[in-house]
Amino acid sequence: MERAGGGFAWSHQHNSPFELTKIAVMDFARRGSAPPSTPLTLHKPNPDGTITTQTVNSVQTYKYLGVHFDPRLSFNIHADKAVSKATCKISGGMPPIAVPAFTYAADVWYTGIHTIPHSPMTRGSKGTTTRLTSHIIGALSLAASDTLEVHAHILPIDLLFHKVLFRATARICTLPPSHPLHAIARRAAARFVKKHKSPLHYLFHLTGLRPDLTETITPIRRPRNYEEDALRVAQLVNNTAAVRVYNGIGAAAVLYEGTRVIAVRRYHLGSSKRYTVHNGESVGIIMGLHLLLTFTRRLTGPVIIGCDNQAVIRGLNNQQSHSGHHLLDEIHNLEERLHAKQDGIARSAERAIANRNERGSWKARRRGVIDLQLHWVPGHKDFEPNERADREAKKAAQKLTSQAKDLPAYLRKKALPASVAALRQEYTAKLKRKWTKRWRKSPRSRHFGAIDKSAPSTKFLKTIDGYSRSQAAIIAQFRTNHTPLNQTLFPCPHCSGITVETIRHYILDCPHYALARRELRNKLGRKAGEIPFLLGDKTGIKEFLRYVGATHRFKT
Repeated sequence: MERAGGGFAWSHQHNSPFELTKIAVMDFARRGSAPPSTPLTLHKPNPDGTITTQTVNSVQTYKYLGVHFDPRLSFNIHADKAVSKATCKISGGMPPIAVPAFTYAADVWYTGIHTIPHSPMTRGSKGTTTRLTSHIIGALSLAASDTLEVHAHILPIDLLFHKVLFRATARICTLPPSHPLHAIARRAAARFVKKHKSPLHYLFHLTGLRPDLTETITPIRRPRNYEEDALRVAQLVNNTAAVRVYNGIGAAAVLYEGTRVIAVRRYHLGSSKRYTVHNGESVGIIMGLHLLLTFTRRLTGPVIIGCDNQAVIRGLNNQQSHSGHHLLDEIHNLEERLHAKQDGIARSAERAIANRNERGSWKARRRGVIDLQLHWVPGHKDFEPNERADREAKKAAQKLTSQAKDLPAYLRKKALPASVAALRQEYTAKLKRKWTKRWRKSPRSRHFGAIDKSAPSTKFLKTIDGYSRSQAAIIAQFRTNHTPLNQTLFPCPHCSGITVETIRHYILDCPHYALARRELRNKLGRKAGEIPFLLGDKTGIKEFLRYVGATHRFKT
């Protein structure tokens, strides 16, 4: 900081003064009993010639970029701060940042939940997340965590963290070579070292992702240059264009000249777990441009490429970095090559003269040579060119790929890198399948299945949409069988101390609420006696809350 060319000199040169009161020292000692370090004294020279003296003390916790560090890097303080921040004002409703707050920077400090040898117990932050889930739902603290997760539709703690880590690792895998982490990430993914593991080692070990098998997303490099059109325009240009290319869902391209089919190309990308429909449509356009490049004569009139996927066309219009970007870049490269080739054919005499005078001086134009148009063609509208492309795409899905010599060079090499969007979608589906399987094995599943057979799902959240938080809490408490009734401590206060106040007694039997129960039966008929209907059906829940309000047993 104080040496020549150090931190203070940089601060003065860039007119960016440091806030000295925020500087702190933390000792990351190997032994927990290590004595604290001696306070440091900094002397900062000021422009007016004076010296500012600041004493920097050793601290036990420090917040840096939103993460609370401690000397042992246990991050327990960070977890406690996240919980307190997310639940400090629950009386007005749970803020929707509970999970993001708790999982913030998890790719730095989370190394996985593991079981204790010879014990069914696990170590990790399950208790903290259970508290968060309980606050979100409004259920009692003794409710089982798996039941709370089903109601809040929040993945169990280990699956939730795996989802967050997978998303972070996928982003790291897509970094271009110009990024500082590109080479570091590839070295960390190559081997899971035994000692001195970094967070990157844990990330690649837990997720199983590999940068060399994943697509690379490069920064933005091209402006917008296409417009969308509908079926009317597609039919118009189909009747007027001399050369047309259509590609359907999957990877297929059909080249038309007039009404005659000139060529067909098919390409099998692979499993839907690694590629998306967007990738298939992009590959179809690539093959279509490759077919146009095979023409050895000048293309006159409009040249039409029809595509029934608007997402691909929007991707070409908006060239921001996103999944599948490398395919869109290849489309632009082939487009420029097509313009350059047609320019060479149209100005062959000029090219010959230029090369005769000075070899290599000819520069072909790479834009605006031919009238190349990309149009959206609505699918499944009995539009024959597009239907033909769809049929060829289905053949490609059955691994009926065209010969390698007929494919673009970009598709002849090894398999295309996996799409990050497809990988994340498949991993999310995999986590949901694990969650469902785990829930089916839970002892609470059988009891809860009578109320909601679709769990885990978003059905409960959709059902309580529009209700106040207190009403939603009442519903959740009855569904989880953890209510502020007297069934576990005292008998019913209205039945002479004889009957235990269970959920069934409160809803169906207690004579003190006979009038409210009669109103409920007038509304629902026989359904009023079915507790699963009252707690699981939207109509039943609405009338049940009216019953609860009429009994004045709870505050709603």
